[in-house]
Amino acid sequence: MDYGIKVSDEGINALEATGQELFLSIGTPQAKLDTTNSVSFQNISITFVNEPPDAPLGTSVTTLIYEFDHGYTYKPQIWNLVENPSGTPFAYQYFQEGGIVMIGSTTTQWATIDIEVTASKVKYSITKGNYIAGTPPVLLGSTLKIRTYVFVDEA
Repeated sequence: MDYGIKVSDEGINALEATGQELFLSIGTPQAKLDTTNSVSFQNISITFVNEPPDAPLGTSVTTLIYEFDHGYTYKPQIWNLVENPSGTPFAYQYFQEGGIVMIGSTTTQWATIDIEVTASKVKYSITKGNYIAGTPPVLLGSTLKIRTYVFVDEA
């Protein structure tokens, strides 16, 4: 008999559960941080000293605001925790892989932080959109704080 730890969804017998029915299993490889690579876990703090460009009516505009080389030859898994410092428009959010952080929005004006992971870099961009007369949220003077973890295949 295989002993270990298995955690399954409510109503599913963990002893009989397989693959996608399990939240956690000791038999499944777990995410690994490379403790010798300082970019594998870092705090990123971006203060907007200039306002990213607003999008012309009916469009969106993307501006690269930060990127770093992760040092691997493949696209690694990445986890991000976005903090919400007092007085900023950013929402607390946690997500894996690339993703989008809503900064502020109405149905017609919005801004997001877009995070893209490639085989060589992790890129953070601001996208502002404007679909009816008005202006997207103002970021000038705000500080975006992100805790980033880059996981590796083998550590």
